Amino acid sequence: MKNSSGFSLAEILVAAGLLGIVAVGVININKQMNQGMKTGELRFDKMQTQKEILQVLSDTDSCTQTFSGINAKTGSVSDIKDGSGNIKFQINEKTGIQNLEIANFTLSDSHSSVSVVSPGMGDTHLNIQYKGKNGTTGGNKSGKIKLKVETDASDNILTCYALSSGNGGLWMRSSTDYDSIYYNGNGVGVNTSDPVAELDVNGSIKIGNTTAPCDSTTQGSLRYDNTIKALLLCHENVWRKVLLQDPYVWVNTSTASASQSSVCSGAGFSAATNQGYGICASGENRPISGDNHNSITYTHGMWGGVGNGGTIHSGNYCYHGSQVQDSDGTDILVAWLCKRY
Repeated sequence: MKNSSGFSLAEILVAAGLLGIVAVGVININKQMNQGMKTGELRFDKMQTQKEILQVLSDTDSCTQTFSGINAKTGSVSDIKDGSGNIKFQINEKTGIQNLEIANFTLSDSHSSVSVVSPGMGDTHLNIQYKGKNGTTGGNKSGKIKLKVETDASDNILTCYALSSGNGGLWMRSSTDYDSIYYNGNGVGVNTSDPVAELDVNGSIKIGNTTAPCDSTTQGSLRYDNTIKALLLCHENVWRKVLLQDPYVWVNTSTASASQSSVCSGAGFSAATNQGYGICASGENRPISGDNHNSITYTHGMWGGVGNGGTIHSGNYCYHGSQVQDSDGTDILVAWLCKRY
């Protein structure tokens, strides 16, 4: 039997059946796609939440605020706090696209990759359990973050910080000082991609001050004292000025009888030894070397050509007032050579 369009009833029934099968297939595909999307979103929510928790706990103050006094092997907390005690994450809290719910935060060192040292510095895991759609936990509904922990003899946490999964890479935290990091590579470049030294800075470096003492542990350190406007170097257990000029300087004296030590100490320096250009100056023996040599005041005038400094009583025309040899006084001492440090 055929209808007016020329199709038999059997053909129509077959076509309708095929159409129904296709429709069911499309519906199932949509369901699978939606389920896959939800699974992906849940996985993303879990990864993002764990990343954010790790960022909070990477700060020593935040981790310690959260876990101080908690047993590193079996303890648990109801929330994650920042260094000021503000709650950043807590159990039963929903987060992310799919409202992922945190079930609990527990500590455990049962895995072979971590071990609590009591007392001392060790490792433990922060296990994060998430609730499933029906409120269940476990399976892939969990994550873990490795913590570096300092514990007392009872395994209770004193201080801690989170270790990222890349902590074994180039940048690492010190195992003895948890607030310090170090570079596990060759050179560090700033504004340069090809450092030629352990630290290669293509630009300026600003050095600040410190209250740390100069001792055997800080030997070779630099600091800038803004009060005295000077760069200081820790050398032989003393913070010493780093001078950018000649350490030897000529200092004028208006009294020819004044000793070298008194003139130099009065200027804040020490008496210098002969550096190849004498230790004193007069109008007949005018030095051409040493810092400030162009600023010597020749009170008694000048005579003859320039020299290179002289030595008292050496016949080099550099005398105390009572020992003047010339009637014009140009051989009277007018300046001493001093040492800045």
